[in-house]
Parts: sequence; C-alpha cells; structure tokens
Amino acid sequence: METPAPEPPASRCVVLWFPDWPATAWMRAPSRANAMAMARPVVVSAAAARGIDHGGTVMAARDVNGFADAIDRLLADPERARRLGAAARARVIARYGWEARLA
Repeated sequence: METPAPEPPASRCVVLWFPDWPATAWMRAPSRANAMAMARPVVVSAAAARGIDHGGTVMAARDVNGFADAIDRLLADPERARRLGAAARARVIARYGWEARLA
C-alpha cells in the first residue's frame, strides 16, 4: 500500500507572504519560488522582490502597512488573486521547470 505524499500546509493558504528584510531576503528565494509554484498569490518585501525572478507576478510591500494593504486587496478580489497565483506558477514553470532547466 502506497502512502500518499503529505499536502504542504501552505497549499491551504489563500495568500502567502514573506516579510524578508534586506539582510536575509536572498536566503528565502527557494521558499518564495515554491509558494509561486503552488499558484498562490505572493506578497513579499521590496528587498525580496529584487531577489527573485518574478516578472511582476508577486506584490511587493515596503512596510507593515503595505503588507496589510496588499493582502487586503487580494482577499477582497479573489479573481485577481487567482490570476496572480496562476501567473506566478506559469513563471516558475517556464523559468525553473524541467524543460527549462534541461534546455
């Protein structure tokens, strides 16, 4: 009997956010890419946005109020959140998927 792979807790989230600050933003790039691959909208710090190849598929915030505003806007507009998440997933697959990496 095969045991199914556990579902990542983040897959249940509506919006994922990463309040990285400049000194540590580069260390969490894989986490942000994984979040993008789950087709969830991602809100990151301005420093973190510079640390990943997102092509405009994430929302950047400069401070706590910016994070709250971005998350509120995504929760208020589920269709926009869905589109942003889908675009983020497409970006990750195009940039880091097997076909892209083996080309």
